Amino acid sequence: MVGDCVESSGERTLSAADEFRQHAVTCLRAAQLTGVPGIKATLIDMAQQWNRLAERMDRLAAAETLAASYWPESGSEATHPAGRE
Repeated sequence: MVGDCVESSGERTLSAADEFRQHAVTCLRAAQLTGVPGIKATLIDMAQQWNRLAERMDRLAAAETLAASYWPESGSEATHPAGRE
């Protein structure tokens, strides 16, 4: 699934969406620390963009899960509708 990672040790790491959310939190924390209005606004905007990317990754992962339920062997042209044309 997109965004899910498993290290060679077998431990799960964060999904891409979760990493993006962590970046957003970092931006918001930095925004709280700065006294410069322009930098604060930029950091808040960056946090919003990271959150939007996380939402897109979540939707993509959900779509892949749904597709896999319809086409369990999605890598095979024989089981995918596009491969039957």
